[in-house]
Amino acid sequence: MKKIVALLVALVVIGGTVLPFVVGTMAEGQIDNVVAHLDSSSPDYTVTLKEYKKGFLASEALIELKLTNKSLVESIGEGQEIVLPLDLFVAHGPILLDDGISIGLFGYEVLLQDKHTGWIKEHIEAQGEGPFYSIHGSMNFLGLISLQDQTLPFQLELDALKVEVSAYQGQGNVV
Repeated sequence: MKKIVALLVALVVIGGTVLPFVVGTMAEGQIDNVVAHLDSSSPDYTVTLKEYKKGFLASEALIELKLTNKSLVESIGEGQEIVLPLDLFVAHGPILLDDGISIGLFGYEVLLQDKHTGWIKEHIEAQGEGPFYSIHGSMNFLGLISLQDQTLPFQLELDALKVEVSAYQGQGNVV
């Protein structure tokens, strides 16, 4: 009985020390794939992984979304480049502590922080506290990615165009 308990304890210790590193490597690969897919999805924007800092239990990254549609940039960006840097935070599994306690390969959060909202602050009047846009989610052991995203309420006025959004929240799964 003591050998079985010792073996179980050893497996838990080894799993707890090795798995976060392995899962962090898997998460980095998934993030590279998603960025590459998004970047090739439309000629109207580019998506670039500018920075990735891999840690043991968590990683951080900076993803840049740049509008490249010339007519869109000229009309809403007034000829200035529109770049939205997104902060990505990844918690490595198998035990996720980022939003309570759960299990999975990794949990993540993508934020358009106030420090990155230069163009948005100039053109959009947002109400409320917190990041202008955020996505929270996780990937389970079967590879299913779940997500929930939201924006702050906002108003946008460009020439004759006026857009008012009182609330936005979405959710979905990616297989």
